[in-house]
Amino acid sequence: MKYLYLIICSIILIPAMASVSVPVDNASALHNDWNGVGTELSIHPNPVRSMATITFSPEVERVVILNLVGRELMAVPAEKGSNTLYVDLSHLEPGVYFISAQSQGRNLVTRRFMKEQ
Repeated sequence: MKYLYLIICSIILIPAMASVSVPVDNASALHNDWNGVGTELSIHPNPVRSMATITFSPEVERVVILNLVGRELMAVPAEKGSNTLYVDLSHLEPGVYFISAQSQGRNLVTRRFMKEQ
């Protein structure tokens, strides 16, 4: 029963959200595409239990964890010269979340991940 919510979200909500994109004023400098063209962002392992390794492109200034409705739960600044963050996500409830790479106040790319117990 506790995984029913995850299954429903994966089957119904996530594919519907896959076509979401946000326009960017300066498209040559930043790519704001759901597929992340030009900007790398990944989270491992996926699904996450506690500690996650997040890797990203050099232009990323901040990494944000969002819940299913887009509410910001956590923001981690990216250190200059580093493209990897190690983040403890053990406090999150099991479910579907999003990770977003941002620069200059704009969303560069967003990926989804799952948190399990």
